[in-house]
Amino acid sequence: MINNLEVFMESCGNRRNSTIDILRVLFAVVIALFHIAEVYPLQISNKISLFAQGAIGVEFFSVVTGFLMAQSVKKRLEEKSFEIGKETAYYVGRKYIKIFPYHLFSFVISLFLYLLWNSNSLFDKVRIVFFSFSDLFMLNMTGLYSLKLNVPAWYLSSMFISLLILYPVIRTKYDLFVHVLSPVFVLFCAGWMSLTTESMRGIEMWCGIMYKGTLRVGMGIALGSICFEVCQVIRGKKLTPKVKTVLSILEIAGYAVTFLYSCMNLSEQGYFVIFFIIAASITLTFSNVTVTRDINFLRGKAKLENLSLAIFLNQTYCATIIKHIINQYNLKIKNTIIVLIYLFMVFVSSALCLIVVNGVKRKTMRTR
Repeated sequence: MINNLEVFMESCGNRRNSTIDILRVLFAVVIALFHIAEVYPLQISNKISLFAQGAIGVEFFSVVTGFLMAQSVKKRLEEKSFEIGKETAYYVGRKYIKIFPYHLFSFVISLFLYLLWNSNSLFDKVRIVFFSFSDLFMLNMTGLYSLKLNVPAWYLSSMFISLLILYPVIRTKYDLFVHVLSPVFVLFCAGWMSLTTESMRGIEMWCGIMYKGTLRVGMGIALGSICFEVCQVIRGKKLTPKVKTVLSILEIAGYAVTFLYSCMNLSEQGYFVIFFIIAASITLTFSNVTVTRDINFLRGKAKLENLSLAIFLNQTYCATIIKHIINQYNLKIKNTIIVLIYLFMVFVSSALCLIVVNGVKRKTMRTR
């Protein structure tokens, strides 16, 4: 009999999950719309304001990151000899190197616009470039001074910090981490945030040794590791078609509720409920027992993960350009039109980012 873990790894670990990749793009767009809606709100009624809670997309990315971390560690548990420091640095370093070229593209444009519109003298320009150090290397969530050139980059900074802390723990104490430490950590953090700030948002609140944003991302990564364990249990069961249908309904309903919540003016306390709902849907998506497992038409045909990363990183300067032009010329444009123009700019700049970065990568590989 084939081991259930081997079946799971073969079906989930060695090839990409197209549904997750599609959802990456959708949630990256939701986050982009959230940021523009903060400035140009799409208010429909007292209860409905499109993408007012779109920041929930961050939780999708952090839970997925934790799931993939646990999956990676699970594959290596049989290794008797390993150097935890080097392995952690290698795991996080690979992610950093993969992301950095896309980040650099958006950083250069953001810095250019900042210099263009926020400096007069040569001294000002030199000072700005000097203090952009933490922004360039995604160190802004360490507490180092930051110009906040690219707002969404806070998540990447917090993700790297969280992985550097959590990976060594899960690698050395996997069973203890996913069954005890992670549940306690997630519930403790969620409870503390609910009690003190009544929200998971507010990333720049300093918590003594780290920003609240880093705690938030770490909580999502920890929950993602729990999702991986639950996913293995689901995969190991012989499910009837009726059960699979029920799970499919729950999975789709979870995403539907999440997207609906992102467009509502509801209590911030609801954010915590949605956090766990989206984690449950991600678990079902990765399990490959629901209807979404058949969404395979994009596998191998498009780098959707890179597209979602490009959208995520190239939204801030698009919003900056729009705000500058509207304020400079005192334009009167409907918010709906502004958002549509913004979306067009985000997709064009993201496509340009992919073309430039991938072109440089191909050229570099040919010269080796």
